[in-house]
Amino acid sequence: MVFKPAQSFKNVKKSLSKIPPNYRRWLSFGVLVAILVALPLSIWGLMTSDFDIRRAATGELLPTPVSSISPSPSVSPSPSPGAYGLDLKLKFAGVTSRPNDDSDKRVQIYATSHDGGPDLASENQRLSVVMKVNDNGVYHAEIGLPAAYFGHRYRLRVKGPKHLQAVFSDVLFQSDQELDLTVQLLRPGDLNGDKKVDGNDLQLINERIFFSQTGDVEIADVNFDQKVDIIDRTLVLNTLSVYYDPD
Repeated sequence: MVFKPAQSFKNVKKSLSKIPPNYRRWLSFGVLVAILVALPLSIWGLMTSDFDIRRAATGELLPTPVSSISPSPSVSPSPSPGAYGLDLKLKFAGVTSRPNDDSDKRVQIYATSHDGGPDLASENQRLSVVMKVNDNGVYHAEIGLPAAYFGHRYRLRVKGPKHLQAVFSDVLFQSDQELDLTVQLLRPGDLNGDKKVDGNDLQLINERIFFSQTGDVEIADVNFDQKVDIIDRTLVLNTLSVYYDPD
């Protein structure tokens, strides 16, 4: 089909002649308004497009829009309570120098305050502390505790691996200072771990005396010289002769 402008114009004119005069006036007015509105917008669009094209061609950067949203204020972290060192020193009865078995020894401790300080562990959930020995047979460890524990007096209980519990009745916790408990030796004899020394423990010694096998030593070597002999038996008998439950 071939488009003929003259014929199309005649058809449009013929169609418009059929519209009543009043409607033709309103239609003409509407077309005029549309032209007046569209023309400035078209000119503005051409101008801004040409402006952006020229800026892109010259490499000029377009401005970055700035967000109107204010940044959230930063929150400072709350300081955590610091830990301080409590240098604990103690001695086991029968150990007067670095023993043949100079491996670390584990003790169980707990403490109750006399003056309103926080308790340290409990009877059923004690604090386990690994002790290292020096050439004088003194065992030591540094315990890290929060500042709230220091400046208070405690009743401190210490239990060795094969020993009775020793009780220190009035101990002042001071930060970064030595807590010397060597004045009271930890007495050996609780070989079966029932928190007392009696004939059952002595029997464990008698059954293993003069033996040095690993299993026997682990049970009955109370002075850590890697053998079970009369010295171990004597140490347990000494504990039996003075044994009492301090709690």
